[in-house]
Amino acid sequence: MGTFGDIGCHIYDPVFKPLALTAPLSVRSDGPLPNDHSWATDAIIDSIFPGTAFTEEKPVRVVWYDGDQRPPQEIQDAAQFVKGEKFKGMPDQGSIFLGTKGVMILPHVSQPRLVGKEIEGESHWNQFIETVLGNRPNTDANWDYSGSLTEAVLLGSVATCFPTQTLAWDAAAVELTNVAEANALLKHAYRKGREVAGL
Repeated sequence: MGTFGDIGCHIYDPVFKPLALTAPLSVRSDGPLPNDHSWATDAIIDSIFPGTAFTEEKPVRVVWYDGDQRPPQEIQDAAQFVKGEKFKGMPDQGSIFLGTKGVMILPHVSQPRLVGKEIEGESHWNQFIETVLGNRPNTDANWDYSGSLTEAVLLGSVATCFPTQTLAWDAAAVELTNVAEANALLKHAYRKGREVAGL
């Protein structure tokens, strides 16, 4: 599933939760094709999600870059955070939120920061421990939305097999509606005795 399939759920998680995202409406890959042996690096996966109360009901565009790919220069420029060398420039891994009132940088495995400000927060490790101890009902990265999160990431991996084509997704029907051959990648034929009920 490539870098996106490996780390995508981790990096998309803090994007999904605060924006209350669900399954995407469409997904498109502008990176290279996988080869016969492995998934390609340097992916660019562009997804459109339905609007939510946190996006003023407007659709949300989320773009994934990996390998040597980077966001356009104007986004990199907007993401600059200079307060000592530790916070200079963009993180190697993470997310950039372009909001209506500012820009937030979320390095992977670190606290978020608003451009020009630092933000205090609780790490996901502490949340897990506090949940296990019964001091919290759940972690922020809970299972209640993980189906749509995983769905979005796996669809991004499918899109890499059809570069530059926008794949329209019908979550209720569990099918891609405009590129029929892409549906063959949604299910797997399991060996006899290893079948999974419902798949």
